[in-house]
Amino acid sequence: MTKTHTNIQDFSELRTAKRITVTRKGILTAENDPLALTSLPIQYTCLIQDMSQTGFLLLSTAQFSGGQVLDFNCELLPGQVLECKVEVVHVGDSVIGTKIVDIDADGKAICQAFLREQFSTRMEKGIASASTGTARRKSDNSTEGAKEKASRPWFSKRRAR
Repeated sequence: MTKTHTNIQDFSELRTAKRITVTRKGILTAENDPLALTSLPIQYTCLIQDMSQTGFLLLSTAQFSGGQVLDFNCELLPGQVLECKVEVVHVGDSVIGTKIVDIDADGKAICQAFLREQFSTRMEKGIASASTGTARRKSDNSTEGAKEKASRPWFSKRRAR
């Protein structure tokens, strides 16, 4: 008798860095793309869904494969462009999970400054919400965020059987 196994991975336990939801436009550049009709680098626009110090969840209509290394550019702070190389670690429906595999000191500083700014801004908003009596509205929004994450298979802690 043969058992059928589903190949659903739970990446939430593998994450060690805090992720923060952001919306920023970025550019992915694929060099030596085996699916390309030309040897020239091909650029794809993408949208950052969330990020951490170690990687990004990107929304893109382009098709990528696991292990593929791409150049990534994004203006995280006004006038400060993050440039790094990312490796595709998982692929979903129109989203790709990436980890940073090559970043210089300037890029690391831009990334850290942006994350620091985002975390402090959100902490201030959380404190302000609680002190003004709008904490209920905030918790309703977090419930919607949890539902959105649960709809993505790699965020779900439940495994399909």
